[in-house]
Amino acid sequence: MASFKAGFTIEHLAFGMGGGLLQKHDRDTQRNAFKCSAQKQDGQWVDIQKNPLDVTKKSKAGRLKLIKEGEKYMTVREDKYPDLVDCLEVVFENGELVREMTLDEIRAIG
Repeated sequence: MASFKAGFTIEHLAFGMGGGLLQKHDRDTQRNAFKCSAQKQDGQWVDIQKNPLDVTKKSKAGRLKLIKEGEKYMTVREDKYPDLVDCLEVVFENGELVREMTLDEIRAIG
């Protein structure tokens, strides 16, 4: 126990490579990002789109909604599919709670 006299023991040491080996997931590895797609200017909606050199990172433009066809979900332009129901609903708007839900209600949706 000479090491204990020095103020440490092997039981108090940990070696590792960090969480990056198992848990390095970010928006690039998951191919996921949140981007602005439209902005209301003087009462009119204007499309906004990111269109970088890497075409796989091009974003969608316009007001969007989430639709479900069979078992597949797709994000589409609102104006091109006006008759299809948006699967998303407003919960918060302008800092106000619009729809309150219990945890059981949320779980039932999934």
